[in-house]
Amino acid sequence: GDIFQRDILNWRERELSTIAALANMKGVNSQLQAHYAISMNNVITPKELHSFVTVLETKCGSEVARNAQGVLDQVLKADRK
Repeated sequence: GDIFQRDILNWRERELSTIAALANMKGVNSQLQAHYAISMNNVITPKELHSFVTVLETKCGSEVARNAQGVLDQVLKADRK
C-alpha cells in the first residue's frame, strides 16, 4: 500500500510494479490474481499484461514468467465467464 500513497509513480506504473513484485514472490498467487483483475478493471489491457509477462521472463527468468502467465490465464478465463 505504501507505493500507492506516494507521488513518485503514476497509477499504471504502481500497478505494474506491484504485479512485478508479486510475480517474484512464492505463495502470493491470489494477490497477483487480484492485481491483474484490478489493473484490467482500470486501464491496463490483457494484451499489455501479456507483454509485461514477456518482460518478466527477460528480467526475472522463465519460472517467474511461467507462473505469472498461468495466473494471468486464470484471470482471463474467469473474466470470459
